[in-house]
Amino acid sequence: MAPKDPLKPPRELEQRSAVVQTVVTNTLEVPCDPRDPDSGRWFDTSSGMNPVRPGNHVLALVEGSEAFAAMVIAIETANSASHYIYMLNWWAELDFELSPAHTLTGGAASTKLIDLLSNAVSKGVQVRAMFWDQLGSQNSTEVKRINGLSFPGTPAPPGANGGAILDNNTLNLGSHHQKILIVQGDSGLITYCGGVDFNPDRISHLTRQPGSPMHDVHCEIQGDASIDLLQIFLDRWTDHPDSAKIDAANGPLRGLSSAIPGFHGDQFVQIGRTFGNGSAHAGITNTKGQRFYSFAPTGERTAKRLIFHAIEQAQRFIYLEDQYLVDMDTSNKLKAQLPKIQRLIILIPHPSLNDHPHIWAMCKRFVDNLGSDPKVVVCYKKPPGVTPNPKVVAPTTTATYVHAKMWIMDDKFAIIGSANCGQRSYTHDSEVVAGIFDESKDSPCTLHFAHSLRIRLWADHLNLKPADVFDPVGSAVHWFKPPILARVAVFNQNADTDSRFNPNNIPTEAEAEPFGG
Repeated sequence: MAPKDPLKPPRELEQRSAVVQTVVTNTLEVPCDPRDPDSGRWFDTSSGMNPVRPGNHVLALVEGSEAFAAMVIAIETANSASHYIYMLNWWAELDFELSPAHTLTGGAASTKLIDLLSNAVSKGVQVRAMFWDQLGSQNSTEVKRINGLSFPGTPAPPGANGGAILDNNTLNLGSHHQKILIVQGDSGLITYCGGVDFNPDRISHLTRQPGSPMHDVHCEIQGDASIDLLQIFLDRWTDHPDSAKIDAANGPLRGLSSAIPGFHGDQFVQIGRTFGNGSAHAGITNTKGQRFYSFAPTGERTAKRLIFHAIEQAQRFIYLEDQYLVDMDTSNKLKAQLPKIQRLIILIPHPSLNDHPHIWAMCKRFVDNLGSDPKVVVCYKKPPGVTPNPKVVAPTTTATYVHAKMWIMDDKFAIIGSANCGQRSYTHDSEVVAGIFDESKDSPCTLHFAHSLRIRLWADHLNLKPADVFDPVGSAVHWFKPPILARVAVFNQNADTDSRFNPNNIPTEAEAEPFGG
């Protein structure tokens, strides 16, 4: 099923009926978001930030099933010797059906990623991938399989055949955490970023991942901002010592000469990134043998700057979904903004589902720092109809792990990406976030992108109708006192402690944080 139009209001708000008498004048008020052309204040345009790109079409993709369905459709548009498919992933599995329903509606015979890529290569499409060299994953095997894809004819079109790199070019103990898909096909350049890897735990329950299928948010971007996502791939590929051999055998990257996409929609988008500082820390080697990224010699922290700037602009509310919630810089930034907003609502996975070291202690430190302000509530996902247990959520098919890394401010600005609220994501590992604003059309039945996304998320989490959560401040009462049928419960940071540490010796974030996810 195709994703919903992000600019359309909920059905309950869009469709109304009224009896109009011939004598009495009746007024029907159709909800919409008034035009707000003040996009500039939401974006950080200081030195070193990526440009703000107007004219994009952005589609929010909620849950892995929706993201994978959109990706399959995009991948199928790549079908000629001028097209390409590029991937950057923390985790990649190629042998599960991304979108089984697609095969029933006349689409590809198989939606396994390996089959989609193999079919693309058979048509001369250039396929390139960089998967993090992660212990315990299938990434090394999947890299070999992509490298084995070949064009069946002779000669192969320039740049055809598969090419992939098992990428461990990070700071020591770092990870490549970006989740980016780039497709140049018949529909032009289509790009994706967010929290969704090619991992079956986004659509199925797996024993290895308590709380799966996990809750996640991704986005599809068409327009000039897609060039910035493409550039991330080009930067990493051309800077990696292994790329020259692949390019020599299969031809250079077609994306290096890709045309600018141009106008596609109404959204303004700014891309933020994190890359480690190889000039100050060990682990990175570029194509010239230097110990840093050529494209970011002292690293890059524009993802954190984008997020913190947006926090400072909020005037009504801030809504955050995050996997860890441990960065104290973020806690302090939110605390400073509390006097200026009416609500701060945070959704996390229950710590009993989380494998982050010292997660109880670190969440407690984050939440306690916000004080006892009645504007603030932190919630976790739970099965609907189940009485919440403050200490544990059973890791069954009905429990849900929150894997999203997403912000919404004032129903006007949204941030979707791979960066967790932690020091690793903001300073150390490779990450990407997209800041998204649209000015609405000031016409009936049109909503800001951020407003529409929040309605979808809150209606699902609270198990309410979309119309019931149209207003963020009024409907926030359901977060502070969730009904039994809600899929969330209020988090009590004092309900339990970690069994693996001395509570009087809480580690720093750098000591405690794992490799991400």
